[in-house]
Formats: sequence, structure tokens, C-alpha cells
Amino acid sequence: MRIRRNQELETTLLGEWVASFQRPLPASVAPAEPVRDLNDHIHLSDLLAPRQSFFKRIMPTAPTSKDVQLWMYGRGFEAEVARRSTLHAGVSQLTDGISWRPDFAEWPTIFTGPIELKWRRANLAREGEESNVYDHYLLQLSGYCALGNHADALLLVNTPRQGQTGANPLQQTEPALRVYNVTFTNDELSVRKK
Repeated sequence: MRIRRNQELETTLLGEWVASFQRPLPASVAPAEPVRDLNDHIHLSDLLAPRQSFFKRIMPTAPTSKDVQLWMYGRGFEAEVARRSTLHAGVSQLTDGISWRPDFAEWPTIFTGPIELKWRRANLAREGEESNVYDHYLLQLSGYCALGNHADALLLVNTPRQGQTGANPLQQTEPALRVYNVTFTNDELSVRKK
């Protein structure tokens, strides 16, 4: 796998966001929660975290208020990015009994393929540490690439609190965005397909 920061695409996406405040926006339409019939198929996330999926099925619990708030931040951010950019939302797909949907599937004239958007409460990865810090994001992207027959993907990672430290809770932080080009090898993708 190769992961490379793309500052040109960061500038392009931030430019789209800034420009969106100068024009009318489409209505905010929240995507419907998919209804999952677990007898018909399994979701990619269940395969990526089988232990978690197993216990959710045999001992289901209601989400906590903390879980719900964090999910709302992430989903709200994704919906707002969709309204304020030219990114096209991903479509739910079923491949070999596995359901999956990347956040976005196209950035016209720039990229076609899986595009995953992540909103973090923590700092972004330092250069050279992306594959370790973003390991689960990259695992998810590799699944999308394997199921969709793509070698390349984009990973967009955003935080509202870049520069935070545990030592100084009053330290000034600021929002930050990183866009990464990710390329998986055929061997990596063939392992995902199994």
C-alpha cells in the first residue's frame, strides 16, 4: 500500500467549501439509514471487525449518549461536505453477499473510485505515521477497493482540534484537513477479496 498526502487536493476541497458560502446550497437531505436484513447479506464492517459484530448480534445493547453524539458529528459533517463540495455520494452496493458503501464515489474531473471521509477528535497523523494512525480507515478503504475493483482511493481526514496536547488543555487548536491518495497492491486486494 502506498499513502501519499495530496496538498493540491486539500486546497481544491477547501476552496470548494469556502466558495459554497457565496452561493445557494442544495437542501440538506440526510441519507436514510439502511435496513439490514442480516439473513440476506453481511456488511463489510462486520467482516472487518468480526468480534465486535458477533457480540452485537448475540448481546445487542443500545448505543450510549456518547456514541450517538459522536455518530451525529461524523454523519453531520459528511452531509455538510456533500452539500458544500462537488463530491458525489457513494451508493450502497451488494457484492458477493457483502453490502458496502463508501462515503463518496466520485469527485468530477478529479477522481472516480472510493472516497472515505473521516472526522477525528484527535490530531491528524504525522507524516510517515499515516498507515499506523489510520489503520482501520485504510482497512475499510481496502475493502471498498477490493469489492469495487479499484486499486486507488482517496482518504479525507479532518479534525477541528489540530495541535491539541494533554499537557496543556488551553493550548490553541485549529481545524485541519488532509487528503491522501491511497494505492493498494494487487496482492493486498486479493487478500481482501478472500
